[in-house]
Amino acid sequence: MRILGIDDTQRWLGDRGIAFAPAGHPGADHRVGVAEYPRYREVVLPKRPREQLVLAHRLCQWLDTNGSLLVITVVTGFDEAELDLFLELRRYYGSEEWASETPGGATPGQLFDDAPKENRRTATEYVYLLVALDFQGCLVEESGRSALVVGDDTVEMYTREDGKAKSLDRLLGDLGLVARTVR
Repeated sequence: MRILGIDDTQRWLGDRGIAFAPAGHPGADHRVGVAEYPRYREVVLPKRPREQLVLAHRLCQWLDTNGSLLVITVVTGFDEAELDLFLELRRYYGSEEWASETPGGATPGQLFDDAPKENRRTATEYVYLLVALDFQGCLVEESGRSALVVGDDTVEMYTREDGKAKSLDRLLGDLGLVARTVR
């Protein structure tokens, strides 16, 4: 896993046709432009930890995490214990970088570029922490064809492929989650 700064994150997303707007002032959030994807589902995040963990695991099976990029979009307003828990993963993978004078944090990107099994495990750990701690972020496949956005109380799944949208609907149905289809 590699940590990417703002410029590298913007370049990685831009190469896949996805806009990235870095936070412009203190208190602002980074923005990832996946909203234009043609197929979009949204589910309310489960409240029970076991259901959150299963959801994170299954979403990282649905999304091709090999070579994917996780962009942390909201980096303010969390207590020290939550931030320390999140940063523990970064320390484990050799980076303690997080914030600087850059609004919104200088290192928003985690690029999963290790062996495929390691990428899936690491991505699942990060997605679970996003869900459990109400952090917000966007995980984008290397191909740029599919993405998921973890928000405050929801997870949004985007894809440019019909078949992938259908497999997502089956996955969510198997978990007993009702997805709101936006398009």
